[in-house]
Amino acid sequence: VILMAFAGCKDTDNAANWVGIYTGTGNGTHGNNFNQLVISESNHSTIRISADTVISGTGAVYTYATIQNVNVQSASAAGFN
Repeated sequence: VILMAFAGCKDTDNAANWVGIYTGTGNGTHGNNFNQLVISESNHSTIRISADTVISGTGAVYTYATIQNVNVQSASAAGFN
């Protein structure tokens, strides 16, 4: 009976499904567009999203915006205020 109680308390890590570096086809010119999103996990239900530009040739990274504390509802849905 005790083992069943612990098995029912499993915490689903939906945030891990979002983690990664997603690249686009932009030219990476600073001040013009962003060509990379970086998503990292804060905890099992919260992620952080950064919109970056990676400059071709140099590899320099410029971050335009970071959205912290994005609440993950499932493996395919998230939102923030």
